[in-house]
Amino acid sequence: MADPNARYEREAPEPAATTMRETIRYLFDEIERRAYHSTKGLTDADLNADPGHGAMSIGAILHHQLRLVRFIVSHMDPAALEAYPFPPPELGTEGDWHVEGFLAYRETLNELFRRVFAEVTDERLMSKPDIKILPAWVDFPILMRILRPLADLATHVGQVNYARRQMDKPVGRT
Repeated sequence: MADPNARYEREAPEPAATTMRETIRYLFDEIERRAYHSTKGLTDADLNADPGHGAMSIGAILHHQLRLVRFIVSHMDPAALEAYPFPPPELGTEGDWHVEGFLAYRETLNELFRRVFAEVTDERLMSKPDIKILPAWVDFPILMRILRPLADLATHVGQVNYARRQMDKPVGRT
């Protein structure tokens, strides 16, 4: 039986305080820890396997996750993404995705998120952004534009884990 007090590999440090900022940072770090484990041991063939019945491949899910992190960063600081083209060539293209490219670019985006999030002020988080991507979100403060995609990211980590079970390659057995 597993030790219930054991810590997880790459576990996000527990927030020192229950502030909004610490909670968001903790949530992001924990989602990324789980995402890291959901991709551990995958091959290019696994990313490109067609699950059939109109479902997204693991590569397509990971591609969407990268877009979500970029979306979050773009709302905090639109200029922060100027040096990070999307998609970078290292990812490959649909049907020819490359695991190493995804992992490297995700780590780059994670570092960018952490840097931008550390620099963004609470006033900016509570303000309404200049970006008008979704009409329904016009009156939402930036904070709300961060929380919804974070929840979406967590959902997609679960989808990758489910797809792995369908391929008989569950997380932890790689």
